[in-house]
Amino acid sequence: MERIVVIGAGGLAEYLTLVADMNAAGAGLNLAGALDDDPALAGGAVHGVPVLGPLALARELPDCRFVFGIGSHRSLLRRKAILDGLGLGPERFVSLVHPSARLYAGARLGAGCVVHPYVVVFHEARIGDFVVVSPQCVIGGHCRLGQGALLASAVNLTSGVVVGPYAHLGAGALVAEGVRIGAGAQVGLGAVVGADVAPGTLVLGNPARALRRREVPADILALDDAPGAAPDEAQGPAPEGA
Repeated sequence: MERIVVIGAGGLAEYLTLVADMNAAGAGLNLAGALDDDPALAGGAVHGVPVLGPLALARELPDCRFVFGIGSHRSLLRRKAILDGLGLGPERFVSLVHPSARLYAGARLGAGCVVHPYVVVFHEARIGDFVVVSPQCVIGGHCRLGQGALLASAVNLTSGVVVGPYAHLGAGALVAEGVRIGAGAQVGLGAVVGADVAPGTLVLGNPARALRRREVPADILALDDAPGAAPDEAQGPAPEGA
């Protein structure tokens, strides 16, 4: 079995269930532990999973691969700095795809992604590294999701949508065909987005309107020129029946 370690202990209950469902479908994964910088967790266990030590320990674990488990609207713009601080290449991360998710022909998934139950990814969509797609999301054909983007439950992206790196789309958001969501932007719960959203901007409502804007780090903005995983760099589509 392949040993995997989760970076961040906060979502371990979800990852335990996800790995168990994948193993029932024959994945062969061993969730061997977690890393977390909370000193109160070191040496203990969360949901029965041992906390092996701080994040810096990742470089001392050459015999395993990792799941990047730090991700919420609160930590959104810090996720890249945390990833960079780990000093690990994308090949050290495993993507978790629930067996009930469906990736259609030509869809591509980057490294270190997490795809939860009942997600549908249509043809020729490109999902970059470290993207989290929550349950019941629909990603239309030819969409592009940039590195580190987070989609909450039941987000619906129609065809040709571009989601910039480290953007966050709240539960139930609906994005119209061909719209671009900028790097580090946030789309609120249930928002209906019919026009482009500038980097770092929070939009809410139906129709979505800009509420405020925050500064996005330059290294995240620089990723916005290449918002999706390139076909020759990405993994292939999920196995038949996934």
